[in-house]
Amino acid sequence: MQAKASATTRLVKMFCTPPSFPSSQREMNALEHADRFSVRFDEWDLPCYAWGQGRTVLLCHGWGSRAGHMTLLASALARAGFRAVAFDAPAHSSFPAARRKETSNMLEFGRAIHRVARSLDGLHGLFGHSLGAIASLFAMAAFPLLEAYSFSCPKLILASTPADVRRVLDNFSRQNGLSDPERRALDEELQSAFAMNIADYECAAALAKLRSDALIVQDADDEYFPLADTLAATAGPDRARVLLTSKLGHNRVLASKQVFANVIEFLNF
Repeated sequence: MQAKASATTRLVKMFCTPPSFPSSQREMNALEHADRFSVRFDEWDLPCYAWGQGRTVLLCHGWGSRAGHMTLLASALARAGFRAVAFDAPAHSSFPAARRKETSNMLEFGRAIHRVARSLDGLHGLFGHSLGAIASLFAMAAFPLLEAYSFSCPKLILASTPADVRRVLDNFSRQNGLSDPERRALDEELQSAFAMNIADYECAAALAKLRSDALIVQDADDEYFPLADTLAATAGPDRARVLLTSKLGHNRVLASKQVFANVIEFLNF
């Protein structure tokens, strides 16, 4: 679902434009050694990268991130006997010179994840980080505006996952210094632009609809979302295992050997 052009305000465009960060040489080397292919999505080709052989695990990066940020986890999974597949979501790219869209959003992420998941020959697991986790949840659970994009897999790992979309907007507003009137305007304009109700999108409600065996990975020192504002705090104790780490923050869970070992154990169980 794309925002209506007439309703794309300054705040909506600001919210829907991902930041861009330079790629490291390590990322580039890992991507160059991957099996590379693409999946057609709307008018774009989504770059995909695969490592290893075995049961397939799809890795879904977060907002402003890229497939390159998933390469350490992908390497660990490949060594453990899995086929790890990562991809660059719309408006994101692992290669700085690559042509890409300017904007994207959670709903488009969900549709893209569905498209890549359905292109793979069977999916054993999915690892979603931050927005990649949220978008995967809402697509798999066929939430509003994603009803046609449901899919399933036996194993689901959700890392650094905010409790709901409202918490995402809270964090965005803090990070960008929005005033209270601007924050209220952002809510209203997003709901108008996407014909959506922000209150509909709660991650615990989506998780409750799924049959996947779930593992939630959350760091207690996440700099973007206090623990109380994450899925780890709102998911029912009988619905998912929770791995609570410390001193890793929001993103370094993607580089933690402790996290990798727990993810591999969970995928093998």
